[in-house]
Amino acid sequence: MAEKTTTTAERLRYILETENIKQADILERCMPYLEQFKIKMNRSDISQYIAGKATPKQNKLYILARALNVSEAWLMGYDVEKERKERPEPALIVSAQTINERIKSRRQALGISVDYIAEKLNINRATYYRYESNEIEKIPADIIEPLAEILKTSPQALMGWSFDDNKTGSIIEIETLAKDMNESQLNRLVEYAKMLKQYNEGKL
Repeated sequence: MAEKTTTTAERLRYILETENIKQADILERCMPYLEQFKIKMNRSDISQYIAGKATPKQNKLYILARALNVSEAWLMGYDVEKERKERPEPALIVSAQTINERIKSRRQALGISVDYIAEKLNINRATYYRYESNEIEKIPADIIEPLAEILKTSPQALMGWSFDDNKTGSIIEIETLAKDMNESQLNRLVEYAKMLKQYNEGKL
């Protein structure tokens, strides 16, 4: 799983410096997407993000990443490729589930208790319940990474950015688990999958 090595503020300052642009230029690039998704963001917001006084919420982070042609995970500060990989529009609603629903369904699928996650995140269970019940719609960015680790998935998958219309939750889970396997384990996984396929086709 990718580690978070810096902040959104530092990444934005890096873009300003390397591309020799101003804050107003960032806002100008964002305008088409702000209008498309009917989201409000002004120059003051961008100034706050660059100064590190505020962190963009999920929808605004997507717009910034799209406008600056970088990946959302990179802009969040994760040690991943900067290059943006396009996905079907609109990416904000790639998954029909909200992040709250994805967190809840993932926890239940793994059989993990609310108390366990609350303890690991060092928050009270009432706060965590508010995450799952959508009472807190915008989950803090610094919670997403450790929560994804507890739920054995990636921050991108929790936020709905790595979902593909042709991938089910089971496929995504297999991909996540496979990342931590060695070559021998991967070969065994492939052989088992082939055996299941043959069984379903009546060949075994």
